[in-house]
Amino acid sequence: MAQPYYSSNKEFSFSQIILSQVKDVLKLMQHEYRGGFFEKKYSGNMLETIYIPDSRKAVIQSVEGLKCVLFPHFNEKMKESYEKILEELETNLEEYNKSKKEDKDRSKFIMNKLDLMIEMFQALNVLLKDTDYLKSSDYTESIKQLEEEGELIE
Repeated sequence: MAQPYYSSNKEFSFSQIILSQVKDVLKLMQHEYRGGFFEKKYSGNMLETIYIPDSRKAVIQSVEGLKCVLFPHFNEKMKESYEKILEELETNLEEYNKSKKEDKDRSKFIMNKLDLMIEMFQALNVLLKDTDYLKSSDYTESIKQLEEEGELIE
């Protein structure tokens, strides 16, 4: 899903990498959230078993990746949000560990974690706004590109 971070004609800045990651997270969030599963397909005379990844975990991992890159740039507001979300993640894990760990418990755990990661993504976007990433020329170019590709929803 992620786009390569190189170009033959220019170098990528840190803000371009961040904006690319934000765009990747948004693309993942456009799809239905579902657990991973195995699907059997026939290819000629052979039966193949293919794993379809868990789209919820893909969003979680992408947001965690973005958080890791932005962590050194956290301001006080973001640090407070991060600590609050971390506490809620720990509570979610404790509740799961106390459960019978059946499929419904695991699904609830993952959905709660996904909700918290969406909250984290929102907080990270506030951080980007507060640190003026949204006023950069990279962002403006990104918006123009999305408009040209017809991907921007107003």
